[in-house]
Amino acid sequence: MPTTPLMTVSESTSSSRLRVGGATVRKAKLPDAVNIFDLVNSLSGDGTLLRRNYAEICENIRDFAVAESPIEGDSGGVFLGCGALHLYGPHLAEVRSIVVKPEAKGQGAGGRLLRALLEEAEEQKSPPSASSPASPISSSTSAFA
Repeated sequence: MPTTPLMTVSESTSSSRLRVGGATVRKAKLPDAVNIFDLVNSLSGDGTLLRRNYAEICENIRDFAVAESPIEGDSGGVFLGCGALHLYGPHLAEVRSIVVKPEAKGQGAGGRLLRALLEEAEEQKSPPSASSPASPISSSTSAFA
């Protein structure tokens, strides 16, 4: 299982970026899997998130979006966090594995990720639900802002 320092996102992903208030939310690419794996699993020990193995993240990379902060003079960015939208069918989508790095908390990256995932669910015509039945979400809810 790879555990490496968080990497800078490559230039090849710049065309699919959505710039929002100084941070970027975009669809994840395979090179993002290491960062996603490390961040998600950093919160699995206390039960905050379910542990994911690296192969599972790679297999489901298309479900993920990533938030990053721009680097001046570079077309890449610094990985801030991630979230996933898993489609079960036309009647249900699940927002899962949404997390930001501790140093990025309070900067709105989580809220931007959540909004991007909810917008994707709307585009797919599939209403989203929360990962936990005890905490339903809607497009007006943003616990990550």
